[in-house]
Amino acid sequence: MVGSKLKRVLSILGILLFLYHCRSAMSPVLLPETKRLPEAASEQSPQEKSLADRAPVSAADRTLWNTFDFAEPELDSRPFRARARQYHLPTYSTSRQHPHAIRGVNERSLVENEGLTLGDWCRLLQQSSARIVTSTGSNINISVAGLAPEYASLSGNKNAEVHPCATQASSETARQNFSDPSYRESRYEISSAVFAQAARSEELIPFRSVAVDPTLIPYGTLIYVPTLRGKSFVANGRSFTHDGYFLAVDSGPQLLENNIAFFSGFSNQDHFGFSQEEDLEIFFLANREVSQTLRDLHRYFR
Repeated sequence: MVGSKLKRVLSILGILLFLYHCRSAMSPVLLPETKRLPEAASEQSPQEKSLADRAPVSAADRTLWNTFDFAEPELDSRPFRARARQYHLPTYSTSRQHPHAIRGVNERSLVENEGLTLGDWCRLLQQSSARIVTSTGSNINISVAGLAPEYASLSGNKNAEVHPCATQASSETARQNFSDPSYRESRYEISSAVFAQAARSEELIPFRSVAVDPTLIPYGTLIYVPTLRGKSFVANGRSFTHDGYFLAVDSGPQLLENNIAFFSGFSNQDHFGFSQEEDLEIFFLANREVSQTLRDLHRYFR
């Protein structure tokens, strides 16, 4: 009786021992920890890299970031009536035969031994940014960096009674500015911006940037224009359909109260049908995602 019980216990122990050995054999062998080799970096197209990691290299490249595909918003606020127009970055050509230099804050010419015609020079002095094409074909973007010292307020001619541009200006406001005894010419600096720098040094982006009166519409305001949603236009040889979203980043002396202006890059073509000033209904939105995306787009890469 005892012998049979002992045989039964030994049999059970044998089975358990067999199962233990089987489990050990199936367990993974632990090797010393090793460092993984870094994976080869995958090639990314410029469109796949984030704005924070790279600087655009051309106007066409900068435009590629604009896909104009934001969803149509729900408008739960009252519209704002704005007087709208379009503005672009003007281009002026310098030559050794033209006497009016483009001066920096150190009073030296930004383009050595070259200048503008009187008409172009006067027009430039009314601009905050411009593109200059030199006689050798080089393109230089410039932006206002300060004002001339008082002694140079009449283009260096202390005996002059009025600034030479007072008779060249096309608007009454400009004529008054040039005729003001306290008027001081703008001084410029070469800018690395693809287009131009806005009022707070953001990058101006065609068909996204809007100039406003910041005392009425604060910088950074997200603006939606229903009548421009679905508007087709051509830029850099490509066709786009606008989604209606813009960002307020710039200002100007003629943009007071409800006047706004849409930036169109180097093109003076009437992309939005603003051959003349037009009344528009615009909305101010609080969409954080869209606002942040457009702010990133407007970042100025030095």
